[in-house]
Parts: sequence; C-alpha cells; structure tokens
Amino acid sequence: MTLVVAGCGDGDGSSEPAPPGADLPYATFPSPDSDAGFDGALLEGTLRFDGSCLLIESAGGSFALAFAEGDAAWNEAQRVLDIEGLILSPGQQVSSGGGTASAETQVPACPSIEVWRVAPGSVTIG
Repeated sequence: MTLVVAGCGDGDGSSEPAPPGADLPYATFPSPDSDAGFDGALLEGTLRFDGSCLLIESAGGSFALAFAEGDAAWNEAQRVLDIEGLILSPGQQVSSGGGTASAETQVPACPSIEVWRVAPGSVTIG
C-alpha cells in the first residue's frame, strides 16, 4: 500500500499548521475522541511529495493522506512533515495505522488518489 500525505505552510520555516481553508497537500478530519472508527490496518511504504500531494507508495499502491485536525503540519520551505513532533521527509520509509477513507474524503490537490485516514499517534519511521 502507498500512503499519501500533503500539506503546506506559510514558508517562514515554521511547522505551524496552515490556517483553516488553506490548500493542503493532505486532507483533515475532526479529531476523534478515541481510536474508534479506525479499522486497525497498517500501511507501510515510502513517503513521497509530487509537488502538490504527499503520498505513501507501497507494494499495494499509492495513497493520499488524511490527518486529524492539528496532528500534521507541512513545512513547504524545508519540505518536511511534522506529525505531532515526528519530522518526516520525502523518501523515508514510514508506517501508519488507520484505514482507507470513505469515497467522500479527498485531497483537493490529488482527487483521483485513494485516501488513507491516519490514526492519531500511529506514524513511525522505518
């Protein structure tokens, strides 16, 4: 499976979340109260940024990413993703718990790519 994650920042080198309504290279969803609603699947692959979307590419395909609001921030200037303090760069091997999102969930920058709903606290390197 491939996981796709995208986001953007304000270009000042910080990894603060983009303001509401900003074009993000990933989708967001309301923060869950628990792990309920995640199917417990695991996605492993390589984090990629194609210029508009962050993806995880795996043996099973590529996926765009959806994060709980406030869990991820994209730093465009440094091309890094900050997930709750874990700093990721395109090219790294990553894994994420979660599951595929409903058909209504799309990343606007890459609407034809299936979306992986990242379970909070589940992303690891390697």
